[in-house]
Amino acid sequence: VQGPGLVQSGSSMLVQWTVTNLGAQVQGNWIDQVFLSKNAVLLKVAEVARSGPLANGGAYSGFADFVVPLDFSGEYEIVVLADAGHAIDDRARANNELAQNLTVNLAPY
Repeated sequence: VQGPGLVQSGSSMLVQWTVTNLGAQVQGNWIDQVFLSKNAVLLKVAEVARSGPLANGGAYSGFADFVVPLDFSGEYEIVVLADAGHAIDDRARANNELAQNLTVNLAPY
């Protein structure tokens, strides 16, 4: 996951990620989701639709641009969950989640 380490609430931010298929070739459609997480509470901020095929060892990059809620402040994680709806037959789901730390400064309002 690549994104800013510091943002102001109410501002837009861009998050990018790369997914590599470590299993068999994938066919079909799936959705990657992006969350902001604080104290294990997730807020979904984006969904990105994907479609196969994706070969073994193949990779794709995704991105989402969204606005940080105006009332957010403090330490968060940006969490990206590949194939969030479990549409793909994947026996190793533990590696489908990526995260990065994020500090949000409260905007004056």
